[in-house]
This record gives sequence, C-alpha cells and structure tokens, in this order.
Amino acid sequence: LPMADGLSGQGENNLYYKKLTEALQAINIPNFPGINVSLSIGYVRQLRNTTSFVSLYRCSEAALQHAKAKGRSRIEEYSKECMEHSKEKYVLIVSNNEDKLKMIRRIFQTRFKTIEAKTSEKAIECIEQSNQKIAIVLTEIYANGIDGFAVLDYMRTMDYILKVPIVFLSSNYMEDVYKNAFSYGVIDVITEPYDAYSLSSRLNNIIELYHHKNHLEEMTRRQTDKIEKQNAKIIDSLGTVVEFRDMESGAHIRRVKTFTRIIAEQVMRRCPEYELSHWKIKMITEASPLHDIGKIAIPDSILLKPGKLTSEEYEIMKTHTTKGYEIIHKIFDDSEEEYRMYCTSIARYHHEKFDGSGYPEGLSGDDIPLCAQIVSVADAYDALLSKRCYKDAYSYDEASDMIMNGECGKFNPKILSCFREVKQELEKKADELRD
Repeated sequence: LPMADGLSGQGENNLYYKKLTEALQAINIPNFPGINVSLSIGYVRQLRNTTSFVSLYRCSEAALQHAKAKGRSRIEEYSKECMEHSKEKYVLIVSNNEDKLKMIRRIFQTRFKTIEAKTSEKAIECIEQSNQKIAIVLTEIYANGIDGFAVLDYMRTMDYILKVPIVFLSSNYMEDVYKNAFSYGVIDVITEPYDAYSLSSRLNNIIELYHHKNHLEEMTRRQTDKIEKQNAKIIDSLGTVVEFRDMESGAHIRRVKTFTRIIAEQVMRRCPEYELSHWKIKMITEASPLHDIGKIAIPDSILLKPGKLTSEEYEIMKTHTTKGYEIIHKIFDDSEEEYRMYCTSIARYHHEKFDGSGYPEGLSGDDIPLCAQIVSVADAYDALLSKRCYKDAYSYDEASDMIMNGECGKFNPKILSCFREVKQELEKKADELRD
C-alpha cells in the first residue's frame, strides 16, 4: 500500500500514527471525560494489482490482531509470525458441502486453522477435544448426518456456548427454525447465497465480539476474585481481633472456618433438600469468622470474667448476637447483599438451638438459617476442644459425644449425622491447626 512506507516502527515514531492519534485525542465523549483512546494498526505491503482486496483485507486484519495481542498502541506489518499467531485458534465447520467448506477455508486461511466435521457426532467430538481453542462453530442446520440443534444442545449443556459463538448455515429461510435457533443461543443464522466479503466481515465481527466479551468477563472475574480475597482478609482480621480480645487465639478462626467447610460439604452431599452448592459453602465459610464480631461491644468486665456470669451479665453477653448483626450491616453495603446476608445470619443466629431454647429470638427447627446451624456446630466443637479461662480442653471423643448427646444444646439431627460422618477429618484438621 502507498502509505506503508510511513508505517515503520512503533506508533510514536511515524507521521501517520501521530496524525491519527491527535485526531482521536481531540474527540470528546460526552459524560466520559476520563476515557483514553489507544490506537493499533495492522497493515500489509503489496505491489499494486498483484492481489485482491479481500486478500489484503485478511492479511491486514491478521496483522492488527497480532498488534493487539502484543499490547496497546502498536503497529504491526503482516508477516508469517502474524499468520502463525492468528492460527492459534480454530474455526469448526460442520458441513458436507464442499463449496461451503472451500469458501470458509479461504475466509479464515490467514487468521485461523479450520477443523471440519461432516456429522454432528464428529462435531461434538471436536468440540470436546478442542473447546478451549475454538473461535467459532459454523454448522449446517439440517443436512445428511448433521443436526445443528444437536450440536447446539451439547454446547448449551456443557456451557461452551457462553464462550464460543455458534452460527447456523442455511440453504433457505425457515422462520420457525430461526426463532428456535436464536432462543436457544445461536448468535446468527446465515442464509445462501453467500458473498465472500460480507460473510468474512460478518463472521470476523462475531469472533471479535466474543473475544472482547470473554476478555471483559475474564478481567471482571479476576477483579472480583481480588476483591473477594481482600474481603476475606478483612473478615479474618476482624474475627481475629475479637478472638484476641476474648483471650483466645487466632487459630480459633481458622479452625472454625475449616470445620464449617467440612461439615457444610457433607451436608451438601447427604442432604440435597437444603440445596447447598459449592458457591454457598464458600460464602458460608468466608462469613464464619464474624460469628462473634458483636463481642467487640461487650464490656471487658463481662467478656473476660473468669467465673460464672450472673443472670444480668449473661443477658448482656447474649446481646453480642444482635450487636454483631448491627455492626455487619454497617460494614457491608447493598452491593454485597448476598454476602451480608450470610454474615448477619451467622452473627445473629449462631446461638439459636433446634428445640427453640437458644437466643436471641428462640427460633426452632429449620427456621434457623442453615448457615448459622452449621457454624454453630463448628464453633461449639472448637470451643470444647480449646482451653479457656473457665475450663480445660476436652478430648476429641469427649467433645464429639457432648455435641451428639445435646450437652451443648440441641442441634439439627441431620447436621449431627453429617458431623459424625466427618469426625475423623475434623480431628485431623484440628491437629494441623493447633495453637
């Protein structure tokens, strides 16, 4: 191209790039003054009239994708390296029509490797083997040996459709089929006759759309993971502060978290009626350190008293549940509603008993939130195993017998059954996490 001689080196070192960048920087986007626009360019050098526009377009696009992969604000000339980079992803074509196969091969030859399947079963096998590398799936709707909806159903079942776009290829317009296809998650339906240039643009735009969507989702996931880890550290720290003030060790927090997770996982396996999931267990486990956060508001004369509390002092001590509920509501805002719900439920209700004899509200049975029931067992078990200013530590067998026999209050029989089944695992973790 004539302008190619002016596009050598990185962006800041050439005239064309400077002019384009200046023009972009002069753009003001209403209500978004802080947005910074970057520019990447892909180009190809060719003598005039030696190749088609479509071929130039494909090569330039491959160079652009290579430039983007290297980072922001770059200029890349098309080369074999660009071609090899672009072929790291696959295009799966499910068709037994040789004309269609040839056209699609030509469209993607500079950007992707193509995989071809002539039956639905073979297509599903290819997806299973290479789903992480597939950029797009193009399939006939109905053909000899091919059922596009069977491929679609498989991708939906395996959640691949969330990451990989699927496009139906059709010989003619079928309104009912199209409606079903879109409602099931097909991103586009392309009907003959096919024009190579428009088809290329259409399919490449779909791939780019999914690429950016997946990239944004990955960035969001990483940021969410980072925030969750920071929150978990803060929660653990708050819980540890309470334990130190209560003259207990920080290991209590780690043990209660571990016991909570082990018991909850067994409840998930043995009691499907509670509809526990790995995500819910994660939330319950991470919220468990705040079960006694309300003790911050209890006077030292009561919290640290070595002897038995008077009835008046005990009533004040019991308020740590409701005070913990109030404190947590101030810590978390509405954007963390689910996490706040688990934290507040555990803090407020972890001293309720299955027979209604607990506090602060005297709830009974499964009116007590499941998360609080599980943490209650984990907390009671560790309290029995730990030496306190008012008692010695009990042995593993003594502690488990006391919990099973109701000497620490009545617990949910289903949770007790799960507790008994994981007793050895709890003892192993208790050994590992000793003070």
